[in-house]
Amino acid sequence: MLRASKFCCLLLTFLLSLQVVASDHKATQKRIEQLLAEPDVAKAVWGIEVVDLLNGKTVYSLNADKLFIPASNTKLFTTAVVLSLIGPEYRFHTTLESTGTIDHYGRLAGDLVIVGRGDPNLSGRTLPYNLRTERKMPPVGVLEELADQLVARGVKVIDGDLVADDSYFLFQRYGEGWAQDDLLWEWGAPVSALTINDSVMFVSVMPADRIGERAFVSISPFADYYRIENRVATTPAGSEPRKLFINREPGSNQLTIWGTIPLGDPGATEALAIEDPAEFAGKLMRDLLEKRGIVVYGRVRTQHAELSSLYTFHATATASAGGGTDAVPPPLLPLRNVLADHQSVPLGQDLKVINKVSQNLHAELILRLLGREWGRNGTVDGGLEVMRGWLLQFDLRPDEYVFHDGSGLSR
Repeated sequence: MLRASKFCCLLLTFLLSLQVVASDHKATQKRIEQLLAEPDVAKAVWGIEVVDLLNGKTVYSLNADKLFIPASNTKLFTTAVVLSLIGPEYRFHTTLESTGTIDHYGRLAGDLVIVGRGDPNLSGRTLPYNLRTERKMPPVGVLEELADQLVARGVKVIDGDLVADDSYFLFQRYGEGWAQDDLLWEWGAPVSALTINDSVMFVSVMPADRIGERAFVSISPFADYYRIENRVATTPAGSEPRKLFINREPGSNQLTIWGTIPLGDPGATEALAIEDPAEFAGKLMRDLLEKRGIVVYGRVRTQHAELSSLYTFHATATASAGGGTDAVPPPLLPLRNVLADHQSVPLGQDLKVINKVSQNLHAELILRLLGREWGRNGTVDGGLEVMRGWLLQFDLRPDEYVFHDGSGLSR
């Protein structure tokens, strides 16, 4: 696979470097055919089209009308339509809200709700993006900002629950056709309208002080989130390079790490996906509030918009319309007071991040935002429907492409 990838890069570099004129067409065809005859790649299926930019004529074509897995090229379409229809100045709002009131003792009589609306950058990422990813700020800095605003409002006690609400988008954590072994890692992180730190935890492994002892494993930004089974042994310096293996079953917070790491090894850090982003945000917020002296009497719970609720509304609306009356929207949530608010950077900055580092989660979030903002609800299908309508203006026929997600992770 690695050698094939290197070949693909070589072929792409060759094609991009062509300065094709008419006399070179045959030579170009011959060189491409030689490259495709290499043993490492001859069994693969390739789609190639080379066009002379001076006259628009096709110089070389192979399977040009076949459909291939677009992979991360999908992001070019997702970001283009979002840039066109939503615009670069759009900003997300993340809030702390409640239906209760704060009395003169600092007691909030009711639930405290942290409401996510799809902000991809509730993290320590440095923006604007410049050449490489930097995380100079604390990964939970936005939640700390919201907690500090609550303290400034004089809140000392929360009588109700702490509710993490990501119902702005439908509860569709994973895309169609995503592979199970992707879901452990950063690139397969679950999608939620309440996404903290790119829906990942940073897990670091360092050698112990003595041979034979278990390695040191640390987790940030919330050490209590995972249950760790550490089976990593420290080996002599100069022995085999470190070999680390990680497993987390879908639906579980049990993390098993095994392998070996030699003395003197600088260690390794992996970004691992969490299971439920909203639940993670709620537990983290409770921890931050308690560190600031705010007592939460209730429990942490989540508020998702389940797929069944969308179907229930659709059936009700259809029946209502069939009866000769207007479709009735789902009941509105109780009106809540905003106690703290965070406004994101302009969306245009994140579009740059998505395409520069191929950020899957962010692409999925803006696809759902597209559906939400253009009246198709905050779903994958809603976003894709808007995208298909947008592509029609460029004379792209529906049989010329197929998209199943916003990032291209789908197989």
